Amino acid sequence: MAGGKNTYQRRASSVPAAGLLIACVLFLLSVTAVHSQAGDRPYWFTLEQGKLYFRNGEYGRALLSFEEARRQKEAIYSRMEAALIDLLSLPEVRRMDDSLPRIEAYIAERGHINAANALQELYYRCPRENFNGSAQAALEKIGELKLYPEAEYWLGEVYRTEGELSIALGQYRKAHDARDLLEIPGFDLEILYKIAELRRLRREFNEMEETYQEILSQDTLWIQDADSFMRRAMARTMENDGLDRFLAMYRYNNGA
Repeated sequence: MAGGKNTYQRRASSVPAAGLLIACVLFLLSVTAVHSQAGDRPYWFTLEQGKLYFRNGEYGRALLSFEEARRQKEAIYSRMEAALIDLLSLPEVRRMDDSLPRIEAYIAERGHINAANALQELYYRCPRENFNGSAQAALEKIGELKLYPEAEYWLGEVYRTEGELSIALGQYRKAHDARDLLEIPGFDLEILYKIAELRRLRREFNEMEETYQEILSQDTLWIQDADSFMRRAMARTMENDGLDRFLAMYRYNNGA
């Protein structure tokens, strides 16, 4: 036995590092495949897979992935919402006058696991202090978390690429309406730029201008003093040297 063990150890130690890395990758891929077949993939993984399809020009598969990611997230938070609704519907809980601390104590005491998990996930996404001790406010927020603005945006990207500009515009609007749930700070501006571009393509110039005004209203350069040095310098360049010179000098990127 000892000799066999030593032989195994020698063989293992002789495997190149690259071989071990490949083995690990293959193992992870096999696990991912099993989870995929079981329907256990997280919604963000499905979204990322859709992005890969999109970048490879597989728009049909991308569309299906983005729709599935949206359904997955909605299903998860719908279950949490239902768990809280069931709890809050109990007669003894209804007598607690919407007091979230009292309801949390009741959950811990009675072992309502589903409701406890729902609140734990909620507090991971949103600070507990935001709800001012209101269970109803917590319930409403869980309902909002069913939305997936990233999925709506990428659905819009597919429709835009396929020339369905009206549908794409609707998807971008959905994404922007749920911008408070975006996981990447500042991505709401990217959505607004896409909306403005579609407005231009559809020759809806008044709406395009309104969208650009909304973008500027969130830009730290333009919400400062209108007579700031930078803005006066930019205005002079535009007036004296024209648009081409302006764009050459001020390739402005707001990193705020």
